[in-house]
Amino acid sequence: MALRLFLFFLGLYVLTSYGRLDNEDLEVVFQTTRSVAEDGSFAIGDTPQGRFIIAQGFDVREGLDGRFYSWFGVGHALLGLPGYWIGQLCAGLLPDTLTVGEWSRLWVSLTNAVIGAWVVTMLYRIGRRLGATQRIAALAVCAYGAATLAWQHARGGFPGTACTAALALALLLLITYRQRGGRWRAAAAGLALAVGVAIRWPTALGAFVLGAYALFVFFRRRDVRAVAAFAAPALTVLGLLLWVNAARFGDPLESGYGEVASGGFFSFPFLWGLVYQIASPARSLLIYALPAVLGLAGILRFARHRRAEALAVGALFLAYLAFHAKIQGWHGAWTWGPRYLLPALALLTLPLMSTLEWAAARRGRRWAIGVLLGLSMGIQILGVSVHYGTAIEVSLRGAERRHPQRAEQPEDLWLGVLMSDPLFCPVRIHAKMLAVKLRWPRPETFDAEDLFGAAGPPIQPRERSLTGIPNQGFEHLKAVAAWKHGGTGLRTAIILMMVGLAVLAFRLARDLGRRAEPPSEPAA
Repeated sequence: MALRLFLFFLGLYVLTSYGRLDNEDLEVVFQTTRSVAEDGSFAIGDTPQGRFIIAQGFDVREGLDGRFYSWFGVGHALLGLPGYWIGQLCAGLLPDTLTVGEWSRLWVSLTNAVIGAWVVTMLYRIGRRLGATQRIAALAVCAYGAATLAWQHARGGFPGTACTAALALALLLLITYRQRGGRWRAAAAGLALAVGVAIRWPTALGAFVLGAYALFVFFRRRDVRAVAAFAAPALTVLGLLLWVNAARFGDPLESGYGEVASGGFFSFPFLWGLVYQIASPARSLLIYALPAVLGLAGILRFARHRRAEALAVGALFLAYLAFHAKIQGWHGAWTWGPRYLLPALALLTLPLMSTLEWAAARRGRRWAIGVLLGLSMGIQILGVSVHYGTAIEVSLRGAERRHPQRAEQPEDLWLGVLMSDPLFCPVRIHAKMLAVKLRWPRPETFDAEDLFGAAGPPIQPRERSLTGIPNQGFEHLKAVAAWKHGGTGLRTAIILMMVGLAVLAFRLARDLGRRAEPPSEPAA
């Protein structure tokens, strides 16, 4: 079952992927990856894109040596190295197809698809280790993988998917250690958490919570040496991270954000931050992560049998929610759903299994849960069918027309308008834009009066300067663009992938529909 889940979600994420970098931030990370691979340095290199990024001062800071460095986690850049090298190999083997840069960006952009499918598999294995039946565990992880914002982010390039994998892997290793022992598992868990921090430093929130859970597990087994095994690789990686920061900026605690992370960075009203993350039209859990909300509803039932794990999952969720409620950019800017909460939402899949077990006892409950999960999956399909960047750009221009007296305010303030006004709810905007796209291949313009009740000519989306993602039709999906512009061989490969995905979906549905289930793995 675990292998089938991995292959199904890998196919789903690859077939719906962008096949390129879907956000300008990711081009900055890619330029760092290229510099590491080509120059052995984290400094932005002398490329056309690199020069543009430096000239704009886009997500970079000047280092001690006068060169410019990305302020994103160095672990995120290192994570792209395998894809970058595979792209270089493909460019050498197939020189008349894509350029070197296109090949490299293609493979780097698919990194999250592999990691996202792996996360689904790890959550399934954690559920089985905690006593869930095969059917319940598989249903819960399918809800996470296809009915939350996890789908959108596994097909893109933001670091949340990799951070989620780090936390899920650490939790799986610690639970397995609790049941079977093995100090190497403790060491690997510490390493996973440190790597997560290197990818994106707020992962330290999850690392602290799971570190506390790890200490509980070690002392419960009376294994003091496991503490050292857990701490040694974690401290080693964190020490290297501090050394890299010092080498770049002269301060081990300076990651590059500098003044951006000071001043008003943590000045957002806390209660409003909580409300917006839970119930706002643009980034709420209730709209974009309904399975996680159902997981929260089952956390007390989950705690009856797994108190320590329930405390860890609940504390991790509250830590992420409270931390991001205070930052001005709580919404994650150009994205889909509450992306900063993704690592915490993934672990709520575990109490979701308890909710599904409760629902299985009554037909009415099963229908209610099924309708909610189906609705949530439909929302994610809307997110996939229209590129979020195109929708946000159209929404920003609509907001400017509705509020012409505020036309000169910076983009950050306009994003605040989009987050709180139901008129600009991405689900609504994506649905209306999808209706226009279904008239493809007509030229796409969007009626401002219909979308926003604003006067003026139709809105024509502009192409983003660094990503180059097409706005026409469904060509933001690489499989659609490849089908339209590729040859017979490429179309055949896409057909085979779709057939394979359909076969896997059929077999998963058949297995999940069976009443007889194998026993779950023994619990500690």
